[in-house]
Amino acid sequence: MNQTNDVIAKSFILSENSKRVYVMPKNLATYKSYGVRLSAGNLSPVKYVQSTASIGLTHNQYEWNLIQDANKTAQTTLMLHIGNRFLLGKGWLAELTGYYNGRMAMGQMKIASFGQITAGIQKKLWNDRASISLYSNDLFHTNRVNMTTRIGNSTARTFEKEDHCILGISFTWKFSKGFESKEFKRKGEAFDTKRINL
Repeated sequence: MNQTNDVIAKSFILSENSKRVYVMPKNLATYKSYGVRLSAGNLSPVKYVQSTASIGLTHNQYEWNLIQDANKTAQTTLMLHIGNRFLLGKGWLAELTGYYNGRMAMGQMKIASFGQITAGIQKKLWNDRASISLYSNDLFHTNRVNMTTRIGNSTARTFEKEDHCILGISFTWKFSKGFESKEFKRKGEAFDTKRINL
């Protein structure tokens, strides 16, 4: 269990003399969190597939006193993550990962569930001296944050439609073997030591 006093979080403050709402970081009273997480790695459900998986259950609770009476948000959240690597042979490999984050409490807000799927493919070249990769994040545009906030007797809803989908390509080249790099680093450290001692 973790407890933090005077935690800083995005806060929504209703003006007493108008209908204006001010959004700003502010110290809330307390934040409590506890949960459990299970992880499994090096799974191979079928040949040429390597998988990892984790599942977590977390309970977050915030308390504050920004208006007149003390207020509280609390939510138990389910979190899932699955990663898969596919060994396709002849220097080819692919990855497909995804995560799901259930409804959760964050400060005065309740955030709706969201998730993301990421995929990539890679080809190794020239006896593994180089590789070229193509990858993409948030393939289905599901990483969208929808928030609900109670302010006094009112409810405010916020929908964030940021585009997290990224398509990228990368090229990697290994200039030297690992032991040569380590040897060069050791020589450099020895030189720096001698120079400092002068």
